[in-house]
Amino acid sequence: MKIRVPLFIAAGMGERIANAVPALGDSIKDTFGGLGAELELLDEEVDAGRYIVISFVNALVWAVVFGALIFALSYAFEKNIAEAALPALASVAVILCMFMGIFLVYPSILLKKEAEEIDAKLIYALNDLVMQVTAGTSLTEAMRKVAGGKYGKVSEEFKEVVERMISGESQEQALTSVARKNKSEFMRRVLWQLATVLHTGASLDIALRDLIAGIRVYQNNRINQYSQNLNFYILIYLMLAVVLPSLTILLLTTISVFISRGGMLNIGRISLSVEQVMALATVVYVAGQVAVIEYIRVKRPLI
Repeated sequence: MKIRVPLFIAAGMGERIANAVPALGDSIKDTFGGLGAELELLDEEVDAGRYIVISFVNALVWAVVFGALIFALSYAFEKNIAEAALPALASVAVILCMFMGIFLVYPSILLKKEAEEIDAKLIYALNDLVMQVTAGTSLTEAMRKVAGGKYGKVSEEFKEVVERMISGESQEQALTSVARKNKSEFMRRVLWQLATVLHTGASLDIALRDLIAGIRVYQNNRINQYSQNLNFYILIYLMLAVVLPSLTILLLTTISVFISRGGMLNIGRISLSVEQVMALATVVYVAGQVAVIEYIRVKRPLI
């Protein structure tokens, strides 16, 4: 399997099971119709059926690991295997579904990420292409120069077009073939537009400038949308970083007045000291702040 999912901790075992029972994956892959197309766009060497089986095996391993941990913690408090097994089994079911969902949507996330990387560099590559074509360079030679430029995945796409032409395909065929499996909507439009211009003999300069204008409008809209959402993200961060910690400290300080030194707070069958509750709250708030910051970073447009 070519695809590398960061949370796959038992990919080898999953592949062996998928290869041993190929009918299992084939029988359920139609349930996730879009998954096969996403894996094909990613040029992966695994089909949808095998990917589902591999994902299930890895999700099950994560569920068992967390279930064993929760069982150990529950048994430490309950001292009863039957009562400790119930939350452990519930956590196994929840975590299995959660990780399975993550693995099934990961190809679409990866496609979106690659499309963003292409869109971020596309406008610069097109400006380069327009300058060369306007200066009298042929389209084939201009695409060669863009393919050899430092435009990230855009250069890779044009490099594939050039390689297809070298292998014997016509310019139109090469552009159309690469467009069909491209991840970026704007890159597909560029390649289709180039193929159309070659077929009809229309003005390449005008067509490319119109595409550049459309990409600029799209990027500006994304920046405006991110700026509007940023106020909400900041509000959530302030809640986790300032408001909730202050309220928690005030609440625990008030509660500590009514219990003797070394007294315990009873939460169900679990007894915790004020110090332990404060330490737990600190960990939760720090983790929450890190999660919000990472979410803001991920949502930032690649421009």
